[in-house]
Amino acid sequence: MTNRRKLWDSVRSIFLGTTVVLSIVIILLTVFFSMIFTDKVSRQFYVTNIDSLTQVERNVSELSNIAMNIAYQIYEDVAISKIIFYGERDAFSTSNAIRQLENYRRAFPFISSIYIYNPDNQFLLVNNGNMLLNIAGSYEGELNINNFDDKEAIDIMLNYKSYTQYTPIARSYTSGNITSEYYTYVKYNLLTGSNSVILLNISRKWLDDIIQQEYFSKNKYYTAIFDDSGKVVFSSPAKFYASESNISAIWDSIHPTEDGYTLADIDSEKTLVVYTRPDANEWRYIRIIPYKTLTSEITSVQILVICITAALFAASLIVSLFVSIRVSAPITTMKRRLQNLDYLWYKNMRELKSNYLRDLLFGSLMPDLTNHNESMEQLGIYLPVDGPLAIVLIKIDHFSVFLREYNIKEQGINYYAIMNIACEILSNNSTLKTEAVRVSENGIAIIIGGEGADSSARELLIPQMLEIQKILLSHFDISLSLFASVTVDSIHKLSGRLSELLKISFYSFIYGSGAAICENDIEMGQSCDFSLLDASENKIVTALMQGKTDSAKQAYIDFVNCIGLCVQSVYDIMFSKLFFSLNKSVTNIITSEEKRENIMLDPIDWQNIEEIEEINEHVFCFFDKIGNAQQNRTAAKKEGIVQNINNIIEEEYCDANLSVNLIAEKLSVSVSYISKAYKESTGRTILEQIAATRMQKAEELLANTDISIVEVASRSGVQNITYFYRLFKTRHGVTPAQFRACKKH
Repeated sequence: MTNRRKLWDSVRSIFLGTTVVLSIVIILLTVFFSMIFTDKVSRQFYVTNIDSLTQVERNVSELSNIAMNIAYQIYEDVAISKIIFYGERDAFSTSNAIRQLENYRRAFPFISSIYIYNPDNQFLLVNNGNMLLNIAGSYEGELNINNFDDKEAIDIMLNYKSYTQYTPIARSYTSGNITSEYYTYVKYNLLTGSNSVILLNISRKWLDDIIQQEYFSKNKYYTAIFDDSGKVVFSSPAKFYASESNISAIWDSIHPTEDGYTLADIDSEKTLVVYTRPDANEWRYIRIIPYKTLTSEITSVQILVICITAALFAASLIVSLFVSIRVSAPITTMKRRLQNLDYLWYKNMRELKSNYLRDLLFGSLMPDLTNHNESMEQLGIYLPVDGPLAIVLIKIDHFSVFLREYNIKEQGINYYAIMNIACEILSNNSTLKTEAVRVSENGIAIIIGGEGADSSARELLIPQMLEIQKILLSHFDISLSLFASVTVDSIHKLSGRLSELLKISFYSFIYGSGAAICENDIEMGQSCDFSLLDASENKIVTALMQGKTDSAKQAYIDFVNCIGLCVQSVYDIMFSKLFFSLNKSVTNIITSEEKRENIMLDPIDWQNIEEIEEINEHVFCFFDKIGNAQQNRTAAKKEGIVQNINNIIEEEYCDANLSVNLIAEKLSVSVSYISKAYKESTGRTILEQIAATRMQKAEELLANTDISIVEVASRSGVQNITYFYRLFKTRHGVTPAQFRACKKH
């Protein structure tokens, strides 16, 4: 049975290997031969088409040579030279010239029209088969040159020196609704001093017929002629790849001076471009062949081979999968068991390592260096036992928010990220050894050891601590406070340093979030002047009792600064004493027991305080509530006094002796107090209120009674009739008599 299994394993291995190798070989051979065959087909197409284009070039050159000879003969013709050189304009010379041009045009059918222009006398002779015109302006049928409708030809004749002789110019001419396309040859002679010019217009149709002889219409190939500027002067079909981007792509793909072939993307389609070198006219003859016509047969072969390969490969995969399932099932089970065992081993080792490091930091292990070496080596801890060592304690700021925002799993991931990032940075590019362990719910200790750890904590750790804070805040949105110990020379001294760091971490609430503190930067347990603290406390309470909230806040700040970096017990005692005094002052300011309960200060839970601003904000809020309560009480008291003053004025306004002093005496308060309180509450003085009340009573008496004005003044509390008149007119703008008369009517 064992031998059969071994044989089957061998067969399976060979089969799988052969299948894979065969598939790879077939794919590689397919690609290789496809590339070779494609290249050979492209070269064959190039040879065939370059021969065809060369023949087209010869035919076009022959046509150009014929046109050149005809133009030269016309220029030397005796009947025509009279017009060209001498500008003779008699009827006999003109008719002879026209007849001779007609003979030339009929002898060479590819000539569509002939123009002769003498700029010296504005003489233009045109022969196009349909029209025999002498345009000069003096003979019968002659027209002004500006009325000749072939404007492009006129432009050529007027600027003929800017054109090269015997080089065809591709152009079109529209007459009415008919547009004709020509290749125009220009002939002039600069040596004789004559300014005359001959334009020989050859129909595009003749050039089409020449090229069509070599045009492979059945294969949908395209032929074009480009001039030296990249402009299409001829194309067959006429509207081949007409967009500027396509023309530019073709022109940019060809060699500037040699013939050859290349590939170009035209209308997002791969295309073979075959081109000639520039001819005598600097024209390039180009044939554009859709690449798919070349590769259609190749593609079919490729598809067939790929299908066969894919089928063979798929069959091999199915067989391999079936065999693998049967064979690998026990191996998979064993592998899973090994993975579980490996995970359990790793988890237990990590837990053992963490427990060992915690015991080391909290002083639970015996300072036996030999045992330390053996245990640490077994647990994968590579810290030096007797070398320079230091601790960095990391605390998460706003820890209550951290616990609220992340679940247990997310918290574990964040702890793991903090420890790994901190170890990576503090290891100083692997020159130092680092180990991380959680020492409290909100505390992670990083132990650093090795050469270089004996540098001062500030030089070694502060820059790296700041980098840790920056990375964790930017990538994980976690704010950290870090505390670094001084270096020690033995691993068993680390417990003392952790104890000091835990004490230092208490002061993070003074420095705020994101603190980075070294142990030797803080003088813990500094002395405290309790007499100054008591004085500050008295200032706070006195200011509150007087309603001076801002003064109370400043005195409180002085109180906090006076405590400084005292130990936690001093903070606890002094704040408890201050809160007791403040709560006691509440009973003197707020009489309602229910309102006092909402304002009272609770004892501070120092374990949950992370920043001094949290306490300050709580205390300042308490001060504001006390200040508001005092303001409300003062306002209520003033309201009562104002009401009493108004009552006295209403009752005794008719008493001529009524005054502020009399009212103050009745209320048993000072004159200045009631004057200020009344003015602040009503916006007017007491005397103004007395006068207003008296005038109101006088108005009622004047309107409702017929008693004398002297009696009205007396009953209103004004004994001086002159003063009464002045006071009444100041208030109403009229005298009492006028007021009564107005009311009567």
